[in-house]
Amino acid sequence: MRKVLYFVLRHGFALLGLIFVLVYFIATREMKTRVTAFPHLFVYLAVGFFGWIVVTDAILHLRKKHAEQESPIKWQIAWPPLTVIAGILAYIVLMSVLGFMTATTLFLAGMMVVLGERRLLTLSLVTAGTVLVCWLVFRQWLHVPFPSGLIG
Repeated sequence: MRKVLYFVLRHGFALLGLIFVLVYFIATREMKTRVTAFPHLFVYLAVGFFGWIVVTDAILHLRKKHAEQESPIKWQIAWPPLTVIAGILAYIVLMSVLGFMTATTLFLAGMMVVLGERRLLTLSLVTAGTVLVCWLVFRQWLHVPFPSGLIG
């Protein structure tokens, strides 16, 4: 019980923000999609922001805890997973704004660069091929509409 109270007090701002965003999302759930495009974008941004607060606080707490020990945290190992998580959150937000095709192209190219691919030809071919296959299978063959986003 004491650990739960400590967690709530330590992350109170982020938890209150997440509760507000959840209530806001539920309240606008029944509205038309075009009306709720901006409110839902706000929800995604807020979830990312408050989630980032919790993650950075946890990292700072671990850093402080491990500073007293002899073995330091190897941040070179921790950055790629954190970057992938940030990329996924950015992909979710960008899909609402830019649409599926543009956001997917940016996401795939960005993740390939983060994971170590530097050859421009490989980046271009894999990204274009993946987006083309998704478009052919889902849009043309199965007639599934993609999210168009605010821009198109």
